[in-house]
Amino acid sequence: MVFSFLQTKTVESLKRLLDDGLRRLTFRDNFFSSVRTVTVEAGQEITVSHDLKNVPKYYILGSQDTEGQIVIGDQAWTNSTISIKNLSINTITATIIILG
Repeated sequence: MVFSFLQTKTVESLKRLLDDGLRRLTFRDNFFSSVRTVTVEAGQEITVSHDLKNVPKYYILGSQDTEGQIVIGDQAWTNSTISIKNLSINTITATIIILG
């Protein structure tokens, strides 16, 4: 996000500009991340591509459409993919945030 400090004439207007801008920051603005929506069949493992250009350290499960458990898969994470697996008896569609 880009701020235009040239438009601020007072400390109050600068405070307002920063307050408004910081509330609009996205996850991508704050973290080196890649957001993906995936579908994982029951009991299956998949690889998920990302654009981080390095081996991620973490992932966050943002949401999923049914109950079940998605965990780190058995395949090694690389600078272009991660692996996750579904331990449940349900097919799960989930949004995951991959963090570099």
